[in-house]
Amino acid sequence: MDTLTDLHQRAEAERALLAQFSPMELGRIALGSPSLVSITHHLEQP
Repeated sequence: MDTLTDLHQRAEAERALLAQFSPMELGRIALGSPSLVSITHHLEQP
């Protein structure tokens, strides 16, 4: 069971991770850039 502190720490970690990307990069990731799509597609293959 996650405590509020655990959730807060996770949110801080995610925010720090997102801060490494420019808004343009985040937009490309959100839109599903071809490279990201191919990676996830590759991971889903048996």
